Amino acid sequence: MKVEKNNVKTLGCFRSQYDEDSSVFFCLQFSYVFSIPRYKILSKEKSPPLDKLSLLCKDSNIPICDKEVRVSFTYTVFLKNTLVCFIGDSQSGKSRLMMELEKRSDFLIRIVRSTTTRHRRENETEYVYRKFYRHASKDFFQKSIAAGHFVEYDEYAGNLYGTSHNALEHTLSISHAMLAVTEKTVPHLQSLGLNVVSIQIIGVNAPGSDDPLRQKADAERRGSITPDYVIFNDFAPGGFEKACAELLHIIKPYIAEI
Repeated sequence: MKVEKNNVKTLGCFRSQYDEDSSVFFCLQFSYVFSIPRYKILSKEKSPPLDKLSLLCKDSNIPICDKEVRVSFTYTVFLKNTLVCFIGDSQSGKSRLMMELEKRSDFLIRIVRSTTTRHRRENETEYVYRKFYRHASKDFFQKSIAAGHFVEYDEYAGNLYGTSHNALEHTLSISHAMLAVTEKTVPHLQSLGLNVVSIQIIGVNAPGSDDPLRQKADAERRGSITPDYVIFNDFAPGGFEKACAELLHIIKPYIAEI
């Protein structure tokens, strides 16, 4: 069994031989050696079945001896489906492009619904808000952080935004996925071993935000990372269609297979 390298400190990453879904990888690590973010823990404190653990470890030179050794292992799930992270200023057209991509890809890639303390904006329809967000109080959000429910979270313009493990896992288990995130979230998601592609959307002739908090937040984070791709979304006639075509051209190689 070939050990596949990844950018996370682990003992090795192995293709599952028990799950027919080839998009699932099982990553084995010593829970007491590393203190790193995990995407999802399938077995915590409980010992995994000995036959499965032995099968995973038989070619990895990891000793399997007794119960005391086995209980110090955990499984971590990594999905090879692509996670596309959209970054860009407020009102650059990210949400509209993401919804259009979802439809034009025939839902091979889907929007991951995030959790936020932000209420719906006046110029935002109820449909779009609920498509992208699940509202939570600040108290509930902070308790969710403490409980480790979020794979990523950040504050933007005075509001909290986060993606739960459950929401991301569910979407990646059935399709490729996309998120609108802040720039600092991208390297964090990459560090978890996820197959991340970052796309910056730059609005041309865009109305821009009249909210000083959003203007300040956009200015502070702008240019903090180098994205994999940049798309100019021109708000002039024909610009959106051009941006959609370019986006689909970029994404197609990543979503060719599920």
